[in-house]
Amino acid sequence: MLRIEEEELAEFVSVVLADTEVVWNDIFADLGKEYKEPKLVLFTGSVQVSLRSGRSINRAVLLSRRQKCLY
Repeated sequence: MLRIEEEELAEFVSVVLADTEVVWNDIFADLGKEYKEPKLVLFTGSVQVSLRSGRSINRAVLLSRRQKCLY
């Protein structure tokens, strides 16, 4: 269960994403294209993923390549 502060932050992020979706939908429509809206996924804590090169990156980068937003 989310705390009140977390719920407020989740709502804020959701509104910001919705606003950007409106803008991108309009831009793509002007170009005769369709904008594929991302899926917002919220979680608590952090996740690190190790790459073959030995570097670690935030999982959000990997998921964004799959057209999902992870916060």
